[in-house]
Amino acid sequence: MVRGHAARSVARPRLLVQAGLLQAALLLFVAGAAAQTARPAGVSGEAGAVVRGPMLLATPEGERLLRAARADLLAFRLDGADSLFAVLDAHEPSSPAGAYGRATVAFWRSLVDETPARRTEHAAAADALEARAAALPAAGAAGTWRTFFEAEVALQRAVIAGRDERYLPAATSFRRACGRYADLLRTDPTFEDAYLGAGACHVAAGQIPRKYRWIARLLGFSGTMAQGTAELERAAEHAVWTRETALTLRSALRAIYSDDDTAAIAAEAAALRTLQPESPLAAYIAGFLLVRARRASDAEVVLREAAALSERPGVADLPTVDALLGLAMIRQERYAEGAASLERFLDRFEGASYVAQVQLTLGIAREMDGDRRGAESAYRRVRARRDYDNDRAAEREARRRLQHPMDVRERSLLRGQFLFDGGHSRDAIAAVQPIFGDDGAAPVQRAEAAYRTGRAHHALGEWADAARYYRLAADNPGDPAAKWGPWSRFHLGEVLERQGDTAGAREAYRAVLDDEHEFDFHQALEQRARAALEGL
Repeated sequence: MVRGHAARSVARPRLLVQAGLLQAALLLFVAGAAAQTARPAGVSGEAGAVVRGPMLLATPEGERLLRAARADLLAFRLDGADSLFAVLDAHEPSSPAGAYGRATVAFWRSLVDETPARRTEHAAAADALEARAAALPAAGAAGTWRTFFEAEVALQRAVIAGRDERYLPAATSFRRACGRYADLLRTDPTFEDAYLGAGACHVAAGQIPRKYRWIARLLGFSGTMAQGTAELERAAEHAVWTRETALTLRSALRAIYSDDDTAAIAAEAAALRTLQPESPLAAYIAGFLLVRARRASDAEVVLREAAALSERPGVADLPTVDALLGLAMIRQERYAEGAASLERFLDRFEGASYVAQVQLTLGIAREMDGDRRGAESAYRRVRARRDYDNDRAAEREARRRLQHPMDVRERSLLRGQFLFDGGHSRDAIAAVQPIFGDDGAAPVQRAEAAYRTGRAHHALGEWADAARYYRLAADNPGDPAAKWGPWSRFHLGEVLERQGDTAGAREAYRAVLDDEHEFDFHQALEQRARAALEGL
């Protein structure tokens, strides 16, 4: 696939999935992957040496402080966690545990609000952690921990740089992180918590666009989705302190790459809430999973719980809850309420991620609610602040919608989209059917109606009908820049796979990867098609 704006001298390590609003949760949890990783006292390290305690802690009081700080971190009480990690650092000067905790807190803060001040704060904390790690011996159990800390801080730097579109520093740090994880696991393959970072590296490497893979190999990036997923499964099964995060990441990847397995995704959302009932971040992730599972009303309940948890004393703000909550309400055709929630997000959020997509969705919600003037105001503010396909697609769509008010056909298609995304597939089919009998409908509108009908039949398990409509959209896309043709071909592959036609599925996935024109959401489609092909 041609990558247009993505052509750079360095292959982009798309750190897991740099997509839109629905994938915000994935980035946050992966980036903060090992919130506080440790092994229990008495676990063997390199060459049979014995680790004194978690992260080389020497005293029971140090271990108590680590547990208390980690509890605050998982509950998103970031100020409290930072204070406890500072106390831990003073109490255990020979261990980098406190410095690691403070770097992780700074990292999460930087991801949440994206301000330059937070980025500077994280850089200083990362420098401090690197200095503490460098002071450890290079051999024995301490050397094993030194390698782990070096890998962790490099991965944090890579994620921050990648989010800020500083791709050369991101690639350099990413390469170092993945190399250090590999070194650690070669030295001690029983260091189970390291499989989370290693898995994240291999998942990310598996998503580098094919066009740049030769550069990636030169830089030392290698791995596949299948390899990374297996390592995450191992961490979810055997890790001591990173188990919750490994489970969360595995669930988020499943929600993105196997989004038709809605029952399993919803079950994992419920399990996550049970594991961390006091965490607004865990509730937010659960809400994300339920949105992906097309359970908008259930998602709204959980996201309101996340908002309530965020308002507790000492809990850090999580503004993206409002964005996801607004989307959940829009998918229930409560446009005014959804728009108000999106506006709250835009008023509170100081970063650039997700803003273009939220502004576009705000305009659509206002227009669906009959407020054309308010919609135009939102459309005019849509700007692709990041070089992501979601942002560029949002800007193109906003420009198109500014040209004329929404007509009855567009309204029907949007209702079909929201009904399907809200879990009402039969109603979605009914909403778009008038397009097929409308002689005035544009070819691209017919393609969208076919795609949405195919998706609804797909969700209902009606494979023959789904395949028929997918083929209709794939053969008659209407607009080469629209997603309906290429994405229909991909979903046709999924249907053929479900029907046992592996050869047909492989042909469909390869056709997607061989498509050399640029269209909306082409980066995300390439990632999904490659993962599907690997899974055959």
